[in-house]
Amino acid sequence: MDVRVIFGFSALMSFVSCTVIAQLYVWPWLRARPRDRALVSLVAPHMFLRFLGLSFLVPGVVSPALPAAFAVPAAYGDFVAGDLSHHSDHNAGETRILGHCGRMGIHHLGRC
Repeated sequence: MDVRVIFGFSALMSFVSCTVIAQLYVWPWLRARPRDRALVSLVAPHMFLRFLGLSFLVPGVVSPALPAAFAVPAAYGDFVAGDLSHHSDHNAGETRILGHCGRMGIHHLGRC
């Protein structure tokens, strides 16, 4: 079987399983919480995981063949998204900052 088909099927099944878990457990739990706390719960994982993109800039961590045109925007895009998530946690009532996080994520996705 083609490796791309296996990878695609694996990604699809991961998406399906995450969707089921979100519908059964995450969405009902979020709806029961006040809006500010629910938003912080959604943003919190990004505060801890978005710094990993900076590893694209460390020699020896990624392949030297990785183009700098991809690595630099991806690394700093992740860093900025993580920084914005920290700001949105401190200002949970400020949905304006959460909007910046969303726009930054869409901009970052468009560069990949």
